[in-house]
Amino acid sequence: MSLVKQFWTADAQPENKTLTQLLYEIRKDDKDGQIFDAVEMSDIEAFADEILETPMFDALITPFSKLERKMNVMLSVMKSAAQEVEPTSVTISKPFKKYNSVQVGVVFTLSDEQTITIFFHNPDTTPTKLSPTDDLVSWKWLLNKKDVTIIVAPEHGKDLNVREVARRLMKIAEKNSAAFLRQNANLKARKEQIEKDTKEIEDLEKELAAVLEEIKFLEEDNAKRKENIKNLTEKVEAEKAAQQEEQEKQAAEEQVKAEETTPPEPESESEPEPKDQAATPENADEEFLRGIIDGSINGRETDNMNRLGEIVAAHGDEADPLYPLLDKAMAVVVAASVAAATKVVGGERK
Repeated sequence: MSLVKQFWTADAQPENKTLTQLLYEIRKDDKDGQIFDAVEMSDIEAFADEILETPMFDALITPFSKLERKMNVMLSVMKSAAQEVEPTSVTISKPFKKYNSVQVGVVFTLSDEQTITIFFHNPDTTPTKLSPTDDLVSWKWLLNKKDVTIIVAPEHGKDLNVREVARRLMKIAEKNSAAFLRQNANLKARKEQIEKDTKEIEDLEKELAAVLEEIKFLEEDNAKRKENIKNLTEKVEAEKAAQQEEQEKQAAEEQVKAEETTPPEPESESEPEPKDQAATPENADEEFLRGIIDGSINGRETDNMNRLGEIVAAHGDEADPLYPLLDKAMAVVVAASVAAATKVVGGERK
């Protein structure tokens, strides 16, 4: 702190300068605007490193057990010294450790929302322990967050009495009040807007998380559907390959038999059964699958295999209503192919 020691007159006026000049010097030394930033109880420990880093100037001494009573007396004295701005309440923090010493912060709130803060410490032989009889010594004084300890420091080797300290602090606070109110006119609105923005960000983050979760589910579901279609397609292709192999074997056997016997009479081509033009594609597919299942349709014929592949492509999703019939029909075709292959192999062995 670059402020120099300031002496005061008996009527609580700074010597050789006005209150306005003294306040100007304080503000000039306040590059961060701390004199316009009121202290909250949450600041006591959170900003202790910044607030308590400058030298000590003792002004008040009180046993810890009498701290509350003495601070209430201090509140009454400050009210008596007040003119335009007066203190409305006093709050005492819980003891906390800082710089190998127990500290206690006391915050006086003024009617214009300014604050006057006193920091006490325990300087005895056990500074990290605080008993009711231990003395607490004030060593840091703040107007809002600006260090004004120099104003209430001992003069000529003697501590100031409580009434003199209160008079000096209240005069400086009242002189600073107008500028403080201008500086903080929109403080409440800014805080409310920050809280509103923070809440909106939290809501948007939750909404984004829900959307990402839905996208993940849809991607997994889509991958599952693709896998089902792939498996069914592979079954159809495998059945086609097995049928083609069986047909080639049968053709070879028939050719051998034809060479050994008289050529068979050409078979007349059967007319394809007329299709029901009024039936929907889904109904026709259902009838086709049921025909394979009950054996009225040979699913191993080439044309039927091709149609079965088309049905797999259209209804291969497990959620499709035709999927159960499709799965049964595929099982029938596979079983028939296995039986036919076993028969052919058995005939060759004979």
